Amino acid sequence: MNERFDLVIVGAGPAGLTAGLTAVDAGLKTLILEKDEEVGRPVNCAEGVIRAAFELLFDKLPVSIDRSWICASPTRGRVVAPSGAYFEMKHHHGGLMLDRPSFEQYLAAAFIERGGELRTRWRATGLTSMNGTCRCVNAVDPHGKPVHLEAPVFVAADGVESVIARHTGIDTTLSLLETESFLQYTLTDIEVDPDLIEAHLGNEIAPESYAWVFPKSDHEANVGLGVPAVFGPHRPVKDFLDRFVARRFGDARIIRTSCGTSPRYRGPGLLARDNLLVVGDAARVLDSVTGAGITTGMESGRLAALAAAALVRDEIHSTAELHQLYPGTFVTSRHRELEFMGRVKTFLSKLSDEEFNDVVEGLSEYFGSEPVESVDVFATMVGIIRKKPRILKIARHLIS
Repeated sequence: MNERFDLVIVGAGPAGLTAGLTAVDAGLKTLILEKDEEVGRPVNCAEGVIRAAFELLFDKLPVSIDRSWICASPTRGRVVAPSGAYFEMKHHHGGLMLDRPSFEQYLAAAFIERGGELRTRWRATGLTSMNGTCRCVNAVDPHGKPVHLEAPVFVAADGVESVIARHTGIDTTLSLLETESFLQYTLTDIEVDPDLIEAHLGNEIAPESYAWVFPKSDHEANVGLGVPAVFGPHRPVKDFLDRFVARRFGDARIIRTSCGTSPRYRGPGLLARDNLLVVGDAARVLDSVTGAGITTGMESGRLAALAAAALVRDEIHSTAELHQLYPGTFVTSRHRELEFMGRVKTFLSKLSDEEFNDVVEGLSEYFGSEPVESVDVFATMVGIIRKKPRILKIARHLIS
C-alpha cells in the first residue's frame, strides 16, 4: 500500500517532534513514525537543558514552555575534583530539569492538534530511491503489514542507530573510540539540593568522562555516568555507577534505570543526503563534553522542517538550494561550537586525576568560596596559572 505526504519524519523524539510541529505550522501534510509504543519512553538522557538556549528556541516554535513538565530550575553548578575540592558557579538563568515523557507527550499532542499524524509502533525498514532521490520510506505497521510512504522530502530523527540515514549511504557506524556507554539511575528518598547540578571528575569515578547529579526535586535526582565504550565488559559502567551512588548517597532507592550510547559530534557530513535531512542524535548534533543534545537536536529539527517547507511550497527548486537551508543554516550557527566542544572532550579525556585536581583547585582558589555569575576565560586562565603554575604543563594535551 502507498500513501502520500508532504513530509515524512522517522522518529518521535524532541528533534522529530519539533520538526513535525514546525512543518504543520507551515501548512505541510506531515507524518511522524515512532517505533516505540509510547512517545517519551524509554527515557535515555539526564533530562537537563540550559534554560536560556531552551527558552530562545521556544520563542521560535508555535508552542510555549509548560511548567507542568519542569521539575526543577537549578541555577548553580558544581565541579568536584578527585581530591574533593570543588568549583561552583551560579548563573542568572541556569538550567531546567524536564520530565522527559511529559515534555515529549506535550509536543506530540500539540503536533496532532495542529493536524499532524503520529503513528506509534510503526517501524521504518528502509528507503526506496530512484536516480539518487528518495521516493518513499518503507515501513511496517503494528500488524506486520508493509506500507510505502511517499513524500518529496524526508527527515531522519531515529536516534544514533539511524536506519534511515544508513540507507542513503550516510556512514552512521559508531566507532568505539567516539562513543561512551552511559548508565543512569533515578534515585528517590535522598537529600539533594534542587538548585545545584553536580559534576564529579576523576578516573576512579568515571574515566575519561564524569558522573552527574541532576536534581528533580529535594528528594529525587538523575544520577549517572559514562565510560569509554572501548572498556567493554572489562570495566562495566554499572560497577562505576554503583560505587559512586554508594559513596554519594548510601542506600538510595532506584525507581528508574536508563542506559545508552553517547556519540561525539562528527561534523556536517551526517546531516543530509539528497532529499533526506538528518536531525538530532541521528546527526550527532550534541555537546561532546556533556552529551547534552535536546536543545541542539530540536533546533536541527526546526531548521530541517523549514527547509522542507520551502521545497514543498516551490520556494526552492533543487537539492543544492535545500541543503543551503539545511544543513547550511544549522552549520553556520552551531558547527564551530559543537566542533570546539569535541576538541575540549578530547583534551579532558587525557587529564590525570592530579591535573584535574590542579585545575579545579586553581579555579576554586581564584574565585574564592562565593559562587560567580560569569567568567572571563582569559583572565581566569591567567589567574589560576598564578595560583597553580604547574597547570601550564597540561597545555601539552592540546597538541598531543
